[in-house]
Amino acid sequence: MNQNVIEIYTDGSCHNNYNIGAWASILLVANKKTIFKGTVQNTTHNRMELLAVIKAIEFSNENYKHSLLKIYTDSQYVFRIPERMEKLKKNNLILHSSRLNTQNSLPHNCSINFNDTKAIPI
Repeated sequence: MNQNVIEIYTDGSCHNNYNIGAWASILLVANKKTIFKGTVQNTTHNRMELLAVIKAIEFSNENYKHSLLKIYTDSQYVFRIPERMEKLKKNNLILHSSRLNTQNSLPHNCSINFNDTKAIPI
């Protein structure tokens, strides 16, 4: 099976005084660029960083099954998700988030590779 490689660049931010956040995801697949973005009231910086990744994964699950997702992020919170998930599994803990329901966003037919970057090169 020929596996698509999808490069995903994500970022999120939040204005501390006003609690207004924004997020964006850029997906690159076979010379095609798809951009997702949004704003959220009453949120946090980490939520916006995570939401950018979740939206990209959701789109990939629906449109590019059996793909390799190369996610590039400047967020240590996002970059360390695999490490935290391993600790949770090892300790038989359940990940519960009242902020974002990520259960349906987890890739069922995709592989994910998180990459740390200082800045988004696009």
